[in-house]
Amino acid sequence: MDSDTVCICIPDKEVFIPLLRLVLGGMAMRKNVCYDDLDDLQLAVDDLLANRRPNGGQICMTVRVEGCQLDITVEAVIDDELCKRLEVASVETATEEEPAVLDTCRLLHSLMDGYEVQELSAGRYSIRMTKTCG
Repeated sequence: MDSDTVCICIPDKEVFIPLLRLVLGGMAMRKNVCYDDLDDLQLAVDDLLANRRPNGGQICMTVRVEGCQLDITVEAVIDDELCKRLEVASVETATEEEPAVLDTCRLLHSLMDGYEVQELSAGRYSIRMTKTCG
């Protein structure tokens, strides 16, 4: 099966975030992803980036499209507590006392087919999300 992959790394500054949306949208549109699915993808990425801790480093995003399957991996310095709880949390296990985890968990569970969290180094996390479109 034919697959396409695009990787982009940008400075961790708000002014560059639209470039991530542009790449994600361009890859999705190239594969004729419907607008609703594209909106889901962008909302999931935006929510993760809203929980980042800007540190003057970089945000990296990889978008891989194979058939109807999209894999998006975001690497950034994201709130430690959120990522650690996301690793084990689900919609059922997140509590009212963890609203950011509950909201992000619900969002990722409702918009994506799956997600994985991996701790990298120096407070960086990699969040890989998958979605089947079409």
